Amino acid sequence: MNLKRVKRMVPIQVGERTAYEVDRDGKWLISWGTPITINGFDFFFVPIPNAKGVVIQAYSLNSLKLFASQQISFKTAYLNCATEADFIKTVMPMIVRIDKDLREPKSNSFWEDFFQNEYLAAIIECGARNEKERRLLKKFDNKEN
Repeated sequence: MNLKRVKRMVPIQVGERTAYEVDRDGKWLISWGTPITINGFDFFFVPIPNAKGVVIQAYSLNSLKLFASQQISFKTAYLNCATEADFIKTVMPMIVRIDKDLREPKSNSFWEDFFQNEYLAAIIECGARNEKERRLLKKFDNKEN
């Protein structure tokens, strides 16, 4: 058996297609997509049509900001994204890249801190949506002064 050909499995958990409010270009926008848990972190994969085809954007649900994106053609989207299983096969290269990034040897709490800071940046950029986010902004403002 050739061990160089053995691929590492990426454990993922796929949720049902739903809508989330995410930071898109500095505004809170509701987007439809598929939630996928990768390496213990929640991501939200959103297909968005554009002039060149379809860009699939992966938002972190821990920060509500864009984490990664992948451009595919209209033909690929039409032929390979008709079902949830086909969609997962199409985004699997992106899932593997995200998993690899999340496994980079950083400090124990690097990614938790990173996503928390990104979440705070999204709230600062787009505005607080509820009382919890307003308290978080106030706490951050008090730390800065």
